[in-house]
Amino acid sequence: MALRGVKVLDFSRVLAAPFCTMLLGDLGASILKLERPPKFDGKECETRGSRLWAARRGGGVGGGDDSRRFGPPFLPHSKEHLTENVEDERLSTYYLAVNRNKRSVALDLSHDKGRDIARALAKNWADVVVENFKPGTMTKMGLD
Repeated sequence: MALRGVKVLDFSRVLAAPFCTMLLGDLGASILKLERPPKFDGKECETRGSRLWAARRGGGVGGGDDSRRFGPPFLPHSKEHLTENVEDERLSTYYLAVNRNKRSVALDLSHDKGRDIARALAKNWADVVVENFKPGTMTKMGLD
């Protein structure tokens, strides 16, 4: 594969940039997608991070890439992960279509600790960083 060994840190959301990083993954790059953590009772999840963790515990909504909720059509999670919040646990086929070949981790960039982790990943792990925030957003977060 042409890009085997290339590591991409993916801050993207919605369509254009996730499509870009999907293509990089198709060509062999290793993609790590950073997404917002889910909220629990109006508070961000600080340490547990993943949407799947939230779904298994019956809480946590609104985390991840916004396109996780675009639809229909939707696919349900496997039955072992379903809780009462079935509406929040459906997988958007739109999201799935442009996020293959990626690993995903939830990281809260509104907190210093989350930004510190993102900076460390960009500096010490990634060969490429992809983002599609409004101009100036990465600078405001200290991630430029």
